[in-house]
Amino acid sequence: MEESHTQAPADFIPTNIVNATSKVQAYYILESTAGAYKKEFFDLEHVRAFSSVGLKSALHDSVIWALGYVLLGGIAYFIQDNYLTVQTMQIYHWTVKSSPLFWFTKTASFGYLVVSTGCCVYMSRFYTGVVSKRAINTLFMSRGLFLITFAIVTFFVLGMLNKYLFNEENLLEAFRLVYRMNADFGERLYLFLSGYFRRSLFESAIVSLLASFLSVTLPILSMLYFRYKKRKKEVLGIKVS
Repeated sequence: MEESHTQAPADFIPTNIVNATSKVQAYYILESTAGAYKKEFFDLEHVRAFSSVGLKSALHDSVIWALGYVLLGGIAYFIQDNYLTVQTMQIYHWTVKSSPLFWFTKTASFGYLVVSTGCCVYMSRFYTGVVSKRAINTLFMSRGLFLITFAIVTFFVLGMLNKYLFNEENLLEAFRLVYRMNADFGERLYLFLSGYFRRSLFESAIVSLLASFLSVTLPILSMLYFRYKKRKKEVLGIKVS
């Protein structure tokens, strides 16, 4: 019979996604070697801590992505389209403009999201034992709910901006106002807003949905894979470390 434990290991409260991963790994090791903890061990303080980590992680990932992909990506495109020499390359029937500044900014905006998702995928390996399961479920649920909500809200907000605020009529009105002050800059700004920014709003809305969906589902799929792999080894009589 497995021995149950209720005493908490020292310094158990996580503050970010990285040390939350370490804590889950520690719970997994303790329960694998010393026996299962009672379910009451994972109390409201643990729920608050892991929920907070999930929410903060999702918030940071979402805000940094939005600022990098939508805002900084637009600034980088405006600079490279108007002030830098841009190379073009032919891919089948399409001519694609390439700029290290633009593509680096767009790619870098996913950095925090990729790191957090990687931590969650790694964490899913330890989905065994009462405390480990509860910690992972709490973190995944809070993070997933925020990411999906953010993606849906972003999709509708960017869609409304594209349809009502940055429509052709409003862009022409803004163009006339800026054109009176600086004709050259006004023309560049209009071409940027009508040729790139409006399209980018729709693109960002779609990317937000896809990125959030992948960030939520990949850890879950990984967890199912590791559980299947472990069960298969157990059935075959292979010792699982």
